[in-house]
Amino acid sequence: MIFDITNKKKALKTLANYLHLEESWIEKYVDDHQLDYDAVHFLEDANIDPSSLSLDHLQLIGMHLTSNDDECLNIKKYGLQDLYHVLEKNLGLASFLKELGMSFDLNQQTFHYQDQIVSLLEPSWEEIKNKIYDQSVVHEFLRVGDFGYFSAKLQIRPEIITMLSQKFEDSNMASFWDLNHDTYLVKFVEDIEHFDYSSLAEHGLEKDVALQLIYFALDVIALNEHCEISCHLKKGHCILPEKIIDIHRFYNN
Repeated sequence: MIFDITNKKKALKTLANYLHLEESWIEKYVDDHQLDYDAVHFLEDANIDPSSLSLDHLQLIGMHLTSNDDECLNIKKYGLQDLYHVLEKNLGLASFLKELGMSFDLNQQTFHYQDQIVSLLEPSWEEIKNKIYDQSVVHEFLRVGDFGYFSAKLQIRPEIITMLSQKFEDSNMASFWDLNHDTYLVKFVEDIEHFDYSSLAEHGLEKDVALQLIYFALDVIALNEHCEISCHLKKGHCILPEKIIDIHRFYNN
């Protein structure tokens, strides 16, 4: 089953299908509990045992916000890659850094800037090293909220650009990326087993994830455009091109 909560209508249909409930019953519950809706109480009212919930064969619709200067050609060719693989394949981000005289040697764990070579093992570079090697995951939204232009740019711009811009105290680096790269929303479908459960529910347990997905759906139904839900894939997992459903320009200003 596909679990799609990208908008109110789809969240309502998804929740009805997942729990075998009437959409009208769900709408009434949300209307009657605008200020106190809760997944556990919702299931109690629906006479559904939480232990009966399953994630088997469940697929999530995710949305990845990104920016590039090639009309997503690399994404269409390679899929959605994490930071490590983007740098490894010398894709758009690596090319941008090279234009600035910067590059990473992933095997040697070094950063090259003009004539300087810095070890990423140095304490002052620990945050950037962790971002590349330990925290390199594909981030996505289950529902994109109505955030403002500045917030959107921060989320769409590669975080490594922001980090390097701050490290070298060079705001032009981030501005140059923003001005010369178009923004896109990439929608995809992926088996839930490839998502990091701890990014969906606090303790990452399957029963907690199932409850949290129900709460997320209720959130979208109740709040719609004022709701933003984010998570990420497991480390090392990338989205294959054939899993991508749609790509379109993203405007939010």
